[in-house]
Amino acid sequence: MDEDLIKLCIANQLKKFGLGEYFVGEIEALLAQVYRNYNKEPNPRVKESNMNSLQLEKDTLAFELLRTHGFKVSPLGFCWFLNEFEIGAEVEKNDEHFSRAMLHVFRASNLMFNGEYELNEARAFSRKVLNKMVSTRKGGLLLRQIEHELSFPWFARLDHLEHRMWIEEREANALWKGKTSYNRVSYLYNDELLQLATLNFEFKQLLYKNELKELKRWAEKCEISNMGFGREKSTYCYFAVSAVLTSIPHDSYVRMLVAKSAIIITVADDFFDTTGSLNELEILTDAVQRWDAKGLSSHSKVIFDSLDDLVIEASTKYFQQEGTSYDISNSLKDLKEKDEGKLNSVLVNLMENPEFDIEDSIAY
Repeated sequence: MDEDLIKLCIANQLKKFGLGEYFVGEIEALLAQVYRNYNKEPNPRVKESNMNSLQLEKDTLAFELLRTHGFKVSPLGFCWFLNEFEIGAEVEKNDEHFSRAMLHVFRASNLMFNGEYELNEARAFSRKVLNKMVSTRKGGLLLRQIEHELSFPWFARLDHLEHRMWIEEREANALWKGKTSYNRVSYLYNDELLQLATLNFEFKQLLYKNELKELKRWAEKCEISNMGFGREKSTYCYFAVSAVLTSIPHDSYVRMLVAKSAIIITVADDFFDTTGSLNELEILTDAVQRWDAKGLSSHSKVIFDSLDDLVIEASTKYFQQEGTSYDISNSLKDLKEKDEGKLNSVLVNLMENPEFDIEDSIAY
């Protein structure tokens, strides 16, 4: 039984299931050991007679995990089939047999930098094999994953939804590899892991829903969602933020703070671009520079008050977490443009061209 391959499979399963954040130390320790082992023999050459799909899967899986966890590794030490014509031909001939290995190579090549010609070659080869499997409708249970990998750029995907797909593809992603395999992991263990992943996904879903509900309640309380113009972007802003900040539940407050900031910026941008008069824009800009709501009314006051409340909220949260007497509110207020600053381009155009109306400036 290849214990290293089993450990790599479990680490990969934890990561794809969305459970990796709970086992960061264990996964990093495993990959550090794998990295040291592979560095002892940086360029292994495998004869065709000794090659098998599990060995290739082990090397390519190690390559994917090391690559995606920031280890500096070259494809030459893992994708040794690239330098062996006979082995490459065998992979192409029995593509379904080597489908998992080709998926690992393709996924690892998503993190490719300029000048990595060997990795570019590995990506081209794996894509060729995977495309052939799609066109011939081979790949078995992995076919959906192969199509997904080829169709959607990795940087355009959401981890949370990727975890759901991995959970739903339970048969294709089972750790157990068959009765005759020396590398099998029991169905019982796999089922327990799947159950934990499902509960974790549902927990995240509930947290996201509650955060979005709270965000909309905040927007209504501040009256920023009832301005009567522009875009109501509470859901959009939260979605964009939560797609990036996914650590649960540690980043909950950060997600809310950034989402609120995005909503205020969106509303203010619309106010400057479409609704506010030149006088209103000048008064609001001056109020932010002074950080004083005196003289503001209507939409301008709602925008400023929302921003002021957000600064107070962030300062209070910082005090609660850090337990320090240092007040960060002044530092946050100083993030604004100083002196004349770089005013909104529409406002600048209006000031420089008094004969323009606001529609002309927007078009400009």
